[in-house]
Amino acid sequence: VQLLNTAVVWGEKMPASLIENIHLTTFQCWLVMGVLLALILFVQFRQVRWVYLAVFVATVLMATEWIHTNKHVAARKLTIYRINGHSAVEWIDHGRSTFWGDSALAGDEDRMRFHIRPNRLRHGVTHTSVQYWPEGQSALLTLGEKRILLLGNHRWKSDVDSVDVVVVRDRAVQALPALNEKLNYQTLVLDGTNAEWYISRLLEQDTLGRIHAVTRKGAFQLEIK
Repeated sequence: VQLLNTAVVWGEKMPASLIENIHLTTFQCWLVMGVLLALILFVQFRQVRWVYLAVFVATVLMATEWIHTNKHVAARKLTIYRINGHSAVEWIDHGRSTFWGDSALAGDEDRMRFHIRPNRLRHGVTHTSVQYWPEGQSALLTLGEKRILLLGNHRWKSDVDSVDVVVVRDRAVQALPALNEKLNYQTLVLDGTNAEWYISRLLEQDTLGRIHAVTRKGAFQLEIK
């Protein structure tokens, strides 16, 4: 046992010996174990059928990874996370991430690891850019064919009268009818900085069912072509 532990520690110190940030589903983990088991049985019994089984299971594993890559890694997706008390918006485009959030969240490694990292692993993110979204400020983003308004102040003014998604932070919308008169939108997302009483008030004013409150419905995701 001591010799095995020594070998593991020595192996970790070798260059490129550790591979991190690997995304595997439960099914893929079973496939990996199946390949290893088939190889062990081949060594034990010296029967070529175990090699065939290992090759077959490995082929299935590669097929599932190819499907995952085409469905998630090669995708372009907007995510507004559910993190109570914080704003967190992320745009992932073919493994490259642009993240907008408050500085307190961006500097909290534990929260980022728990809330943000799993989604990045799933989408094969290899490069990340962090853009701070200061309190009380707004920004208009053009992501692919969609326009996203990050609304941090009810006094925001612009010549733009139509967007696809409005992300509301810190109770930036005082009254929904007033916003509807000035701006056309498909979805209004209330992020984690909005209080429950405020969410309830806006939901009562939402006659068209266009509000998505992340604290109630979970993270909002939109795939963009």
